[in-house]
Amino acid sequence: MSSRKNILDDVHQECQERRDAELEFVSSAYEPEEAWWDHQVDTILIHRQLRLESSASSLLIRLTLQMSPSYPVMEPLQVMDVKLLHDTQISSISNSSSNNNNLLQKTALNSFHSLLQICRSTAIEHTGEESVFAVLNAAEEWVRDQWPKILRECNSKKPENNPNKFESAIKTETNVLGRRLIYSHHIIAKKKRADIKALAAHYELYSPIV
Repeated sequence: MSSRKNILDDVHQECQERRDAELEFVSSAYEPEEAWWDHQVDTILIHRQLRLESSASSLLIRLTLQMSPSYPVMEPLQVMDVKLLHDTQISSISNSSSNNNNLLQKTALNSFHSLLQICRSTAIEHTGEESVFAVLNAAEEWVRDQWPKILRECNSKKPENNPNKFESAIKTETNVLGRRLIYSHHIIAKKKRADIKALAAHYELYSPIV
């Protein structure tokens, strides 16, 4: 029994030392506003902030990882979540830029599952190993390579590039009153012809009736 306890103590000690080494890496590799860590009861949370760029604005997101007491020897690194932060940078302020930013935020939120999937797969692949660097690197590669592709796909689906754009334009078109000329050669009665001529003159319309 004592031998088993000693083994567990050795494992926990090894986990602690390897976690400390990774935390030191986080502190030295990133600026404090880019990545940091904090203790939560018996776990450690690592936060990495990333910026999603577009042509008109950018969004700040935060990826959170969790080290359990038995990481990395007996458990993999846990990828907790991705959050959209309220630190949007917009190049200009207008109705169109506001609409574009709303679309950008929606696109980012819809793409988070892709980022989480890549990070979690990377963590699983490195089970038993220090994986903080690998997961953070996977997240940074996603921002660099996958996010631009997601943006291009989103832009290709905008109404102006949609084959049904004319249908969209018709639905949003406002009603405008106009004047039209009605011509018919079947009006023979002099009284009707005179009435039509008078009505055309009233509305300032051209009438070929004589």
